[in-house]
Amino acid sequence: MHRRVVSPAIPVAHRFSIGTGSQFSDFVWNHIDEYLALSGLPGRTVPVAAEREQAAEYERKQRETEQHAALERWRAKQEAPKWGPPEARQREIERIRAEIKVRQKS
Repeated sequence: MHRRVVSPAIPVAHRFSIGTGSQFSDFVWNHIDEYLALSGLPGRTVPVAAEREQAAEYERKQRETEQHAALERWRAKQEAPKWGPPEARQREIERIRAEIKVRQKS
């Protein structure tokens, strides 16, 4: 009796055991869709866990984009024109002096 239950599943299991990688995954999902349609069952839906993962990934990308934009804004504020205000000019002179000292030591 147990054998009768398993034997019809062997061709299906064999069909899904061929191949690896993303092509295999596409192959499997296409056949699952086909079998669901043939059996009259409703099609697959996105699992709740996958929806949550997609939402989390989207939020993470949004956060990274916002952080990158904030960093760029901060950098733009930090960079003063080289020969603009007297403070910027003094900072540039000090930077060049430090660079000359480093070169003289080596």
